[in-house]
Amino acid sequence: MDILIIGGTGLISTAIVQQLLDRGDRVTLFNRGTTPARFQGTVEHLTGNRWEPGSLETAVAGRTWDAVIDMTAFAPANGTQLVETFWGRTEQVILCSTTCVYGGPDAPGRDGSAPSFRHVRRQQSRHRGDSPFP
Repeated sequence: MDILIIGGTGLISTAIVQQLLDRGDRVTLFNRGTTPARFQGTVEHLTGNRWEPGSLETAVAGRTWDAVIDMTAFAPANGTQLVETFWGRTEQVILCSTTCVYGGPDAPGRDGSAPSFRHVRRQQSRHRGDSPFP
């Protein structure tokens, strides 16, 4: 498989990269390039900062992957960016984030009552008239 990982040098993503390389996948990382790699093997590296407008979009322009794994989504805008950037350009998107995005242990919605990303995207798509969701 051809896989893009946004991030790829953190504690969890390093293990993911290593497992993908070990099974023979082609791995591309998009990150700032400031953290040394802690895995064995060769990856393609796209350098950029997702917080800089257009950086991710420019780095991946014209490219497709079998899967995209986002390890650095820490704000709702990152989820929107992920969907808008890779809509129709990948078979699968995996978003792995942190409970910090929910505002801590006492934040509303932590019990599962918060709307899912799929629900939010469905509402946005219906508003635009291009919903792929039933």
